[in-house]
Amino acid sequence: MSNPGPALVGCPECDLLQRPVAVAAGDAALCGRCGARLSRAPVGAPDRILPLALAAMIALGVAVLFPIVILDLRGTEVQTTLFGTAEALYADHMAPLAVLVLATTIVYPVLALFTLAFRNSGQPALRRLLRAVQPWCMVEVFVLGVLVAYAKLAHMVPVAPGAGALALGVFVVLWAIMQREANGDAERTFRKPYSLARTWAFLLAALALYVPANLLPVMHTELVSGAQDDTILSGIAFLWKTGSWPLALVVFVASISVPLLKMLALGGLATSVRIRSKWRPRVRARIYRALEFIGRWSMLDIYVTAILVALVQAKALARIHAGPGALAFAAVVILTMAATMSFDPRLIWDSESHAT
Repeated sequence: MSNPGPALVGCPECDLLQRPVAVAAGDAALCGRCGARLSRAPVGAPDRILPLALAAMIALGVAVLFPIVILDLRGTEVQTTLFGTAEALYADHMAPLAVLVLATTIVYPVLALFTLAFRNSGQPALRRLLRAVQPWCMVEVFVLGVLVAYAKLAHMVPVAPGAGALALGVFVVLWAIMQREANGDAERTFRKPYSLARTWAFLLAALALYVPANLLPVMHTELVSGAQDDTILSGIAFLWKTGSWPLALVVFVASISVPLLKMLALGGLATSVRIRSKWRPRVRARIYRALEFIGRWSMLDIYVTAILVALVQAKALARIHAGPGALAFAAVVILTMAATMSFDPRLIWDSESHAT
């Protein structure tokens, strides 16, 4: 009897059936039609993942318990931890933002570490859990938020990084190594029900909130000399005027350009599917994967606000409160991510399949 060869595998992004190929360690096998990753051979041995996960858990624990930023307010030392940023938002009557910060920087990363460490145990539930929580793990975005907050505060008061900031940097490095060393086989899933309807619902809601998110203040600062409201744009202008123009550009791209371009691009993809466009499906598939990657970075301004609220609470000198713009902007980020997750990229290829 002849050997039938390896079983066919279906691409999770275009449904094309194809035979798997062997790849060297660290290399990926891509779909021959849409370019999606089908599998990636792990770089290291599977038994290295658990020690890396434990080390990353310790690093995250240090950031939870030890200060990430320390500043000196006229002889009074003020500091905050990773957990302290969420706690300060809750005390500032911003419970939704507090829950969001807590979930994306502590709860979901802990769940992702657990599932990455044991994802090769043969339990499908762990793989599904990892797929669900991984997009919401945003510690690397929080680290960038620490840098932006540091730059803003450095022009006003003496400020220094704490042990927690170093621990966060270590966590980000370990997280990246774990994802590279873990087996990266893609899983084919069922089609997403009512994909276009859900995508448009989330997208239109995000678009409606985008304007107030940029016009309303994200921070309200109370100084001895008076009160001041800051929008996202005024925060960018402050960074630019104080010489931190690289960070100003980063915040502008992450908080202004990315959400708007993401909504426009996703709306374009949904429209192209609705009219059964045959225009460059591989290019549209790449656009969708780019949208998946960049969505999380729009959380930058929320983290900056959380850090500043936690640090500047000296009643005799200054206080910073989160403004309504922060809530609106956080909703925009969540809704655009939900819209991207609701879109089924296999719809891009349906017109081509019908044509054949």
